Amino acid sequence: MKENEYIGEALFMLKDADYLHRKLFRMGMDELPNFEAYPQMPILPWIFGIKLWLARLVIIAFSLGSIPLLYLIVKKLSKSRSLALLSSLLLTIMPLGVFFGRNIQPEIPALFFLLLCIYFGLSWFNDFNLKSAIYSGFSLCISILFKFTFLIGIIPLLGIFPFNI
Repeated sequence: MKENEYIGEALFMLKDADYLHRKLFRMGMDELPNFEAYPQMPILPWIFGIKLWLARLVIIAFSLGSIPLLYLIVKKLSKSRSLALLSSLLLTIMPLGVFFGRNIQPEIPALFFLLLCIYFGLSWFNDFNLKSAIYSGFSLCISILFKFTFLIGIIPLLGIFPFNI
């Protein structure tokens, strides 16, 4: 499971105090495969220590935060409360959402910050407030720090921008 890879990396980072280089423990492998580097943010290990429940709790918090964000985005786009509730319900019960919503992987925090970027981007398109544009860009940067493949989430914003919804 990929979760074990992230836990192993975090333990090596904590043990060696080297947060810039990925180190993996792989038994029986002479040659390591070429991995893409996903930068990880250290969250709260200095306060509570190394606890598996704490890492899962942070991921669950991001997962739960994504639900109201999706509701707000869909309500802003469609102006329909029932469609916004339906989309939030589908995100809540989707098997992939449930699976990644409890595993220690960067997908759910990246999704949360991407949704935050889209929400502030839509706010900026409506009123051209500089603060919303800065929040949107900052959220996108954090999302890319978690997992750079989430950069694809900008494509819908680029499609919406010319129409000024």
